[in-house]
Amino acid sequence: MIVCGRLAEVGLDAARRLAVEYLHGAEGVDRCWAWRPDLVVSALLGGQVVGVCFASPGFGTGIVVDGIAVDGNFAGRGIGSKLLSAWEVAAGAAGFTEVTVGSAGGYVEHFYEKNGYRPVEYCVTVPGVVGVDGPGGVEITRVRVYGDFSLVNIASTNGRDPDAKAAALAACGGTHLSVIYAKSLSPMS
Repeated sequence: MIVCGRLAEVGLDAARRLAVEYLHGAEGVDRCWAWRPDLVVSALLGGQVVGVCFASPGFGTGIVVDGIAVDGNFAGRGIGSKLLSAWEVAAGAAGFTEVTVGSAGGYVEHFYEKNGYRPVEYCVTVPGVVGVDGPGGVEITRVRVYGDFSLVNIASTNGRDPDAKAAALAACGGTHLSVIYAKSLSPMS
């Protein structure tokens, strides 16, 4: 039976290993553990950590899913959905009212949609510096400049539609696009 809840410190190394193997490294787990250890949630099977979900601060009462990983040996059993649901309960109990997450594509977008997330914008990586007005023909919601590239957020409800993604990339002259998903949470007392 899968048991999901706050990660016990004894499971931190296992959570880091999952993040290294299935995500982009363990730094996000460590940052969340230092910031809000109550928002590092694990999935346990027979006492073994088989999944982890963790966060980073958002804006206002928002929070960002920084990573979710399930051991590939246990994929397809609904563990990711149970883990995400348990993490959402913990985030709501901590007073957060909206969660966002970015997805670069594939099955992950279907996973978030299946779990009640809706596409709200695209985040396009654009070479060089983009002005605050951004490229024409798209509704810019935010521009962030990082040295030799910019991240341009564009309002969108088209989610996984490949034509909408291609149009957003073309409008910005972008090199990479992620879909930003959001879901409202119910704060709990």
